[in-house]
Amino acid sequence: MSDDASNPYAAPASVESPAVPVTDAGLEYVSASAGLRFANLIVDQITAIALIFVAGFVYAIVSDGVEENAIFFRLVGYGVFFGYYVLMESVFGRTVGKFVTGTKVVDWNDEKPSFGRICIRSLCRFIPFEAFSFLGQSASGWHDSISKTHVVKVTPVQRVQPVIAPVVPGKPPVYRQPLPPVKTPSPPSPPSWE
Repeated sequence: MSDDASNPYAAPASVESPAVPVTDAGLEYVSASAGLRFANLIVDQITAIALIFVAGFVYAIVSDGVEENAIFFRLVGYGVFFGYYVLMESVFGRTVGKFVTGTKVVDWNDEKPSFGRICIRSLCRFIPFEAFSFLGQSASGWHDSISKTHVVKVTPVQRVQPVIAPVVPGKPPVYRQPLPPVKTPSPPSPPSWE
């Protein structure tokens, strides 16, 4: 057998490059609209209330009846609410509401947020009047800005104009809306000889 280096008909050798992991990095997402965020809130509230009801039902079955301890039940409700958001957003990056609306939580680098950011995000939901923080121009609340996360549509945009401004530390990136499809002009029609 002959060595491939001496074979003039051998295919050229390729230089092997290190494997590059495939991630979401480098993809541009469009921020979720206020309407999608409101739909997330409604679906997630219904889901959390259902989970709190199930927890109360299980407690009533396990114990010998329901005792009238409002503080205990309020703490259980807060714990279930907090656990729902932390579990869903840290494992899936999405809650039930975000699955329904096709959105997900990312950090300001458009990557999956860390567990710590998710915990901060979930704790910030307990700030009084936090729901009113959405009444500004952007569709983000205090739980977004404090945890340095935002909600985006799941499908990355194929053709997006560049970011309006460079990413400023302490503020979420602002994206332009997707570009309309490019229309090619039709060729001129031939002159009629009538």
